[in-house]
Amino acid sequence: MRLPTEVEWAYAARGGNKVSLSVFDQPHPYDSTPGGYEWYRQASGNKIRHTGSKELKPNPLGLYDMLGNAEELTYGIFGHDFLFARFGGLVVRGGNFSDHIDDIKASRRAEYKVYKSNGDILRWSKVGFRLAIGTLVSESGHTNDELDDAYEDYIQSDSGVTQSGPVGKTSLSQQAQADQVNYYSDEISRLSDEVKELRGDNKNLVYEAETLHGKIEENLLTLAVLKRELNAEREKNKNLSKLADIESIDKKINIAISVKDSEISRLKSELTQLSSLVAKQVNQLKSKELSDKKIFSLQKKVSDAERRDTIALHEIEKNKKRIIVAEKRLLEALVRVAGYNLYTAWRNLRAIEIKKRAGSSVSPSAWDNNKREAEAMLKEYRRYIVQIIDNTNVKLLPEVKNKVVNWLESNKIDKRQIQGLDLLERHIREVQQGKYLQVDELYDSLLSEPELK
Repeated sequence: MRLPTEVEWAYAARGGNKVSLSVFDQPHPYDSTPGGYEWYRQASGNKIRHTGSKELKPNPLGLYDMLGNAEELTYGIFGHDFLFARFGGLVVRGGNFSDHIDDIKASRRAEYKVYKSNGDILRWSKVGFRLAIGTLVSESGHTNDELDDAYEDYIQSDSGVTQSGPVGKTSLSQQAQADQVNYYSDEISRLSDEVKELRGDNKNLVYEAETLHGKIEENLLTLAVLKRELNAEREKNKNLSKLADIESIDKKINIAISVKDSEISRLKSELTQLSSLVAKQVNQLKSKELSDKKIFSLQKKVSDAERRDTIALHEIEKNKKRIIVAEKRLLEALVRVAGYNLYTAWRNLRAIEIKKRAGSSVSPSAWDNNKREAEAMLKEYRRYIVQIIDNTNVKLLPEVKNKVVNWLESNKIDKRQIQGLDLLERHIREVQQGKYLQVDELYDSLLSEPELK
């Protein structure tokens, strides 16, 4: 009986040969969440539970509590990086009963420091172990003891080592045979040492293979994270495409208004010319009948020109209303995206703060992704504030903000995202007054902003 290696433990925790390759690569081998299968903080009441409880179902291999409840010891030395990091204590896998459900996953690993600084054994109330049954395997079907015994029998037999002849009876032929036997005996001894050395090398290769497998597992998880980020970026690009469409509509409306303004100017000029022509021709009419006909014709043209002018003015009013609607849509889209970026940055900074409080059990590299994403979101947030000020009518912001807040509240969105709109409104006012928003200042002060308390 022995502790399982990290590779053996991960194989069992992911469902082994009872699940497909796609399920095997997921954080856990269940259809949706670990709920109903594992003990985590919300389900366990933040305390240790008995293994194999009837309240839970086993994983696809029939094993209980592989994830959550108690973190499990493995037969491996901990290192933050499989290839280059300095090694520490033993490796514990799977998370424990005090972890959030999102942290209950097969890739979860941490360091278990076995001894205190004074040399006493360190015991953790959240750590346990399960044993694996191990055995030696030979390709020929024989055990190592059988192979060693057979080799010793061969060395000690007459066929293995030549016996020296009596004094005075050793011929040159016998001496040659004895020399040859001694040579092969030395070769056997050398090969025996080489076999032992190769066995040691083989153990090292097995360990390196296990380490490489763990690295591959870690890279696969990183790839899954990158895929989720790529999907998020694609959704963001869809929103930006919608914004681009709105801006295109806005430009078309402005062009239409410009055309209508030109038409109105032309009609006014035409009306002026017609009025002048009417006055001139009235004076030139000599007969009343001819005068009446021409006056009627000119009055009809004037009436038509006035009607076209009225229609053009009506179209302008309609286009102005369309512009206001388009302005509101553009402003709403920018407010939604900026608010979401601000909330995402706050959530990542909050995650970093929580991980820092965890102390030595969490590596600093564990929040590098949170830091990079927070900085990227704040850069996007600042860019959207500039777009709101440059490309929209900021006077419409209170009305649009109330609409977005009502939508977020009706959909039960996190109140921090709703409060973030107040901070967005303040930043817009500050930029209008001439302040330049620095990303590093936003990064340092975001968690302490009064709007997000």
